[in-house]
Formats: sequence, C-alpha cells, structure tokens
Amino acid sequence: MYGKLVCKAVRLLAEGYSTESTAREVGVKRRTLLAWMRGDDFQTLENSLRDFGYLAKVREMLETLTPDAMEAMRRTLQGGNATAAAHVARDVLKWANEYAVHEREMLGQTRETVIRVEYGTPDGKPYSSAAWADRHPPKGRDSE
Repeated sequence: MYGKLVCKAVRLLAEGYSTESTAREVGVKRRTLLAWMRGDDFQTLENSLRDFGYLAKVREMLETLTPDAMEAMRRTLQGGNATAAAHVARDVLKWANEYAVHEREMLGQTRETVIRVEYGTPDGKPYSSAAWADRHPPKGRDSE
C-alpha cells in the first residue's frame, strides 16, 4: 500500500498539484510527503513524469499545427514569389537534415533510468524485494 501512495504522490506533484493538496489526496501528513520528496528516487521519477507530460503537450500542439503549417508552406512554394519560396525550401531542407541527424543520434544511444522502490510492512519495518526485472525474466528463446 505504501508504494502505491508514493507513486500517486509523485504523479500528482508531476501534474502540478501543490504539496498540500497532494498530501490531502494521498492521505498523509504534509511532513511525510516532504520527507518522501527529499529522496533521490522520488525526485528522479517526478522529474521524468513532468518531462513526459511536457513533451506530450508539445507533441500534441505540433501535431495540431503541422497540417496548417505544411499547407502554408506548400502555397508559398507554389506561389509566384520566388524569394519567399526559396526561404521556405531552405527551411524545409534544413529541418529535414536536422531531423535525420537527430534520428541517427537517437538510434545510437539508449537512455535508461533505474528507480529503486522500497516498501514498508504494516508495522513500519522496511521491506525490499528483488528488482522487478529479476523477478520477471523475459520469456521466449532469448531467456533459455
């Protein structure tokens, strides 16, 4: 149960809730929440969730605006203004190149963050178990 409360607190804080409202929603005292928040793992998870939420909003905005921007660029390229068309063409080729470089870089690297989760028994004693991956090995040909 303790792990679920911590995870809920992290999610709420990453969504922008205040410490007071998060503590109230989770059902713990504010000082308990502040103690959890001092932990490196808590901060790592909160920052990751906050970044993910921000990126999701940016992606949604770009997906909404892209069709209109592409249409405006198409009209400019097909219009009679050669100077404007040259500027748009230059920008499109620059962005396409930047995307290709970024994609190659991303394919060459992997980012992984390990987050340790500890639980407490009902009497308050700490309880740790093996990492999730150790308890759930991959199934199939590669695991044999």
